[in-house]
Amino acid sequence: MGRQERSIAFVPGSRRADSVNVALAELSAAIATDLGCVATVVHLDDFAMPMYDGDCEDEVGVPDAAARLHDVLVASEIVVLVSPEYNGAPTPLLKNAIDWVTRVSKRPLENKTVGLMSATPGSGGGTSGLKVLSVIMASLRVNHEVPPLGVGKARSRIADNDPVLRDEIERFVSSLLVASAGNVPA
Repeated sequence: MGRQERSIAFVPGSRRADSVNVALAELSAAIATDLGCVATVVHLDDFAMPMYDGDCEDEVGVPDAAARLHDVLVASEIVVLVSPEYNGAPTPLLKNAIDWVTRVSKRPLENKTVGLMSATPGSGGGTSGLKVLSVIMASLRVNHEVPPLGVGKARSRIADNDPVLRDEIERFVSSLLVASAGNVPA
């Protein structure tokens, strides 16, 4: 019997047409595929949801899109959140998706390996936003032992097919695969 391919979902927290974080997610998915994974980029535009509000939930229930996103994330062995930094935090789009998904089940990503990435056009790499996202992930009890990857000057590095960036992403994805190995049946 052959070894089952590892699945990894990259979830960009941006819907901008020219988002550097979407570009980073797409490049990372291609590198993960090269490493033998089944990699997908999960676009949050495909899962439109209202802003989370407990009264809204009481009135109309959990949106179908939240249940569908929940199922996609739960089905993936590894989830990688790729978020821009908005005022030192992850995007409202990503935070809202997380809030709704956790209404489908309390801790849908508990013990799942979750990686965190951020791309910025400047040199900072979104480190402040990654710290906030790490706190959110800790509250969801995910396995996020792999240090986040912040990519500064990302637009030019991706456009130039920077070999150093490709190596950083390959090491990051490889580390996620090692971290999740304990959660995979032999």
